[in-house]
Amino acid sequence: MTAPKYVLVKGTAGLGNRLSSVLTGALYARLSGRRLLVDWTDRMYSSDRSNVFQQFFVARSADEGVCDDVEIPETESVNPWMWRGHLRTSAHEMLMEHAPEAIHDPLAGAIVSFDTSRLDHDEELLVMWTYNSLIKQMRRHFHGALAGWRRLDELAILRHLMHDTLELHPSIAGRIADIRRGWGDGPLIGIHVRHTDKRTDLRKIKARLAACHRQFSEASIFLATDSRSVEANSAATILTC
Repeated sequence: MTAPKYVLVKGTAGLGNRLSSVLTGALYARLSGRRLLVDWTDRMYSSDRSNVFQQFFVARSADEGVCDDVEIPETESVNPWMWRGHLRTSAHEMLMEHAPEAIHDPLAGAIVSFDTSRLDHDEELLVMWTYNSLIKQMRRHFHGALAGWRRLDELAILRHLMHDTLELHPSIAGRIADIRRGWGDGPLIGIHVRHTDKRTDLRKIKARLAACHRQFSEASIFLATDSRSVEANSAATILTC
């Protein structure tokens, strides 16, 4: 029996970037017949360096090749070379060691990741991370069951991958269901305010909300934000229409 080969996806940055990386790895694993391992033990997401990925998501199907509880194998057959003997190092730590000047470069992941445009890597373990999805590099390999994906744009492919590969951990899905039941049957306006990087224009959000609220005056408002200041001052900054 042939020993399994793996794609090991490291985590870095925020949840959106992490999911782009995971779904890139999932696509590569599907194309190459490998198993997918996800390592979110970096300190940004895990103060005790446990793998918190498994607290957020579970594999939708074992047939999709996502390993929920498989440890990173002890092997020297690793690509890229710098990960040999350092498989439990975080992506951020590895980049700081090998190319600290590129830490904020959108393409920084390529410095310490295997080449996703090739499916013929011989190594047992391939390591990668990326800020954004790398679907473009793999499109030429869309054959057979995935031939129809050639005509899909990147967002559509990511949606397919997410639906086929992952689902929320039951504890999180249950909390979401509880929140949803509390909304009642009336209309709801949802607002997502990403504001910790100070790039969000609250005035534009407020203007858009005001327009929606004029159309749906009885609607409740649900605010999701990464900023405690926005949450604390929502009545003044967001919800005053």
